[in-house]
Amino acid sequence: MIDILENKLETYCIEQGIPIHESSILVSFSGGMDSTVLLSLMVELKALYGFALNTVHFNHQVHDKANQMEDFCKIFANEHNINHYNQKFKFATLDNFEADAREKRYFELEKLAMEINCHFIYTAHHQDDQIETLFMKKLDNSDWISQIGIREKLGKLRRPLLGVRKRNFEKLAIEKGLGWIEDPTNQDLSIR
Repeated sequence: MIDILENKLETYCIEQGIPIHESSILVSFSGGMDSTVLLSLMVELKALYGFALNTVHFNHQVHDKANQMEDFCKIFANEHNINHYNQKFKFATLDNFEADAREKRYFELEKLAMEINCHFIYTAHHQDDQIETLFMKKLDNSDWISQIGIREKLGKLRRPLLGVRKRNFEKLAIEKGLGWIEDPTNQDLSIR
């Protein structure tokens, strides 16, 4: 999987006319398995290429593991000498929580990337996320543009592992002996 990530990084930098060692990347880091795998691979690539690596964690404060996840992210970033940022969100209501949270995250990701001069924002979306999104858009009878699904590139945003199956993330996490924290809202069927 690191070879896929390395090839994507090279491609993104070529497209922007930036040498890899001069690039700066902000990784959205939840502390869950997917983002922990992505970040661990980025740490390996940083050691090879010397680019600037930053992380941001968004604490939504909506479940009992929220602070534990925040602490996990801070510790992981500190152990790997990564510039880390943290932001807490408050929601007046949990109606349409996923959409509201996503909108806030992406707004803050773009804002932070501009503030700290990052060329790219990475998220750990994978092929199973894409399948789930397409299925939900179909159920909603969404317009055709929404049924395209998750885009790999949009502005500074990059989803370099969008073509990788979740089982490959799981396999790598186990092989590397990575720790992570499961977000309990992922199992909550009342939240779409």
